[in-house]
Amino acid sequence: MSRAWSLLVLAALLSACAPPIAAQPSPKLADTSWVVTELSGKPTLPAAVPTIQFSADQVSGFSSCNRFSGSYRQSGSTLSFSQLAMTAMACMDAGVMEQESAFSAALAKVASVRSAGSGLELVDSSGAVLAKLQSPSPAAPDRPLEKTTWQLDSITVGQTASSVVAGSTVTLTFADGHLTGKACNSFRASAEISGSSLKIGPVMSTKMACREPGVSEQESRLFQLLPTMTGFAVKSDRLTLTAADGSALEFVAK
Repeated sequence: MSRAWSLLVLAALLSACAPPIAAQPSPKLADTSWVVTELSGKPTLPAAVPTIQFSADQVSGFSSCNRFSGSYRQSGSTLSFSQLAMTAMACMDAGVMEQESAFSAALAKVASVRSAGSGLELVDSSGAVLAKLQSPSPAAPDRPLEKTTWQLDSITVGQTASSVVAGSTVTLTFADGHLTGKACNSFRASAEISGSSLKIGPVMSTKMACREPGVSEQESRLFQLLPTMTGFAVKSDRLTLTAADGSALEFVAK
């Protein structure tokens, strides 16, 4: 028997003896949470990362600007979503609404889910990857409302959310029954806190002229909104002040 033939026989025997490669188990989605890191191969916007939370048969999350909810069905690797309900807020930051549309369209096309390293991939019926998901980073402990400096991140009025004017900074601090802050002008108001409710009095401020485009209007809107805020929530390093009409002020701890 030639040497080449012997090697072929040996390779065949080794192949026959090798254990079959175990199929990767389908990921279990119930009671898991994910952040969307890519949509159709494109990284998601750092300031508007979509999220998905799965319960036993319900799904909810943040779609870049709005919140969504609905049901889903998983059988092994097969996955489908119901028609999802979504809030109807408009976000003015560049690319956010386009990303939200792409995310919604991707969910409507999902046919299966598979594990990919430490994350997941949502796949359409042709096998194309629609979205890549990763587990969220562990949340930092909630910051205290009082004696933390909070920097304004976004303003929501009615159904429209907008970020602060580029290059501007607005901060405020709650302490000793008052809030104090700095926008273009320094400002102050009374602030009574009870549980998750608050009552903010009229805002008093200095009267410096604000030269940068949009800054004076932003400050006026803030001063008008603050006394309407009746509730608050702190999650990790983020503070949300809310009004009865749905208006909101979002802050991040400095």
